[in-house]
Amino acid sequence: MKKIVFLLNKEKETMFVGYNLGKIIKSKIDKYILYFYGDLGSGKTTFIRGFLRGLGYTGVVKSPSYTLLESYFLKQYNVYHFDFYRVNSFKEIELLGIQDFFYQNFIFLIEWAEKGENFLSLPDIKIYLSYLNEDRRMISLFFLNQKLNIISKKKLMDK
Repeated sequence: MKKIVFLLNKEKETMFVGYNLGKIIKSKIDKYILYFYGDLGSGKTTFIRGFLRGLGYTGVVKSPSYTLLESYFLKQYNVYHFDFYRVNSFKEIELLGIQDFFYQNFIFLIEWAEKGENFLSLPDIKIYLSYLNEDRRMISLFFLNQKLNIISKKKLMDK
């Protein structure tokens, strides 16, 4: 497992790292599952917004806090953005029909993944976001998929 940690100063930098990860993933056609961890306001949806831009999505990116799921259909991928914040049981996740989404070239982005870890497939990347203060975040990325070990801190910060 490879780990990369960033201390970022602005929301824009959080989006930028997400954007670069999306660009890298876009070039590697496969299925991907990303788990996101962090308190409210830590930047999970901001990171995902950047990630989707890196994949080439240009529309509005909404947090699925109330809907539990937002779907984005791109040329190379179907992206499913889940938010389990309001989920109280495994049964609620099961009722979403999440297993029905498993087919070629999908990306799962799962916020509050700890609420479904025992039910879901193992992730390719675990992303932990910490709110340090109004402008400062810490992001730790854990790459569990060997194919993604080529990703470096430098590649994620390239302009």
